[in-house]
Amino acid sequence: MRIAILTLDSLFSAVGIHEFVSQHAHEVVLLGASRRFGGKSGSFVKQLCHNLRRTGWRFTVYNGLHLVVFYPLLWLTDVVNRFLGRPKAVYSVEQVSRKYKIPLVHISDINSRDFVEKLRSLELDLIVLAYFDQIAKSSVIETVPPGRLLNVHPGLLPARRGPFPTFWALVKGDATIGATIHAVVDERIDVGPILCREEIPVPREMSLVEMDCLVFRHAARLLSRVVENVRTEQATFEPQTGGGYDTYPTPADVSLFRRRGNRLWNFRKYLSQFTRPAESTDGISDLP
Repeated sequence: MRIAILTLDSLFSAVGIHEFVSQHAHEVVLLGASRRFGGKSGSFVKQLCHNLRRTGWRFTVYNGLHLVVFYPLLWLTDVVNRFLGRPKAVYSVEQVSRKYKIPLVHISDINSRDFVEKLRSLELDLIVLAYFDQIAKSSVIETVPPGRLLNVHPGLLPARRGPFPTFWALVKGDATIGATIHAVVDERIDVGPILCREEIPVPREMSLVEMDCLVFRHAARLLSRVVENVRTEQATFEPQTGGGYDTYPTPADVSLFRRRGNRLWNFRKYLSQFTRPAESTDGISDLP
């Protein structure tokens, strides 16, 4: 099977992408990293100002911890881990590419003619979007067989669509968080048929950053199971019904999140994501 993985380089993708690729390196023929800043998305300063106005400083810090602070801390903890003889815990997309000698491309526009031609030329069996921030149009969807463009969603569909499902699960009092693998069949977001999902009881002692990392580690294992089902033609597709869409939170939403006893981050435990191997996720069951 020939697989392409498209992602957004961040702490959340870093805790899962390496684990999946380490088991499927012989099948992954392309890694793609979305260009987070510049182009249509705007410069770093423009995005920073926009997010401060839209979500407030606390949620902007939360986003910065996994999207921006991630890079210097990855470099620093790599040095410390080597000095102390500790195993490497997380990998950037570029580090995964170098380790497994998989071609890496940086993507400004997933739907550009050049990138679509690149995908076609690879004769892919499967494309995986994992924490990817661009919307695939029909030209991309059609580069693989039907049902073979998959999205790794860090939330339980159909109830928790949108970019921050764990945050909204906590705001709305859900008892569980989790991950869903679904097919992308058109340009609508998070609505394609579900192949598999996994539910995790809310770990109340964790901050939101820690929970997100936990979800992505589970998602990497879940994706391996889905790939095997696709390979053996045992994959099933369950249409989604109901559900809504939660977008970026406002400062008032963040205040409600905190009043309910939740924390966006714990800096000491955030640092620990870079210095310890992923924990086992045994005991978590699949849901239909």
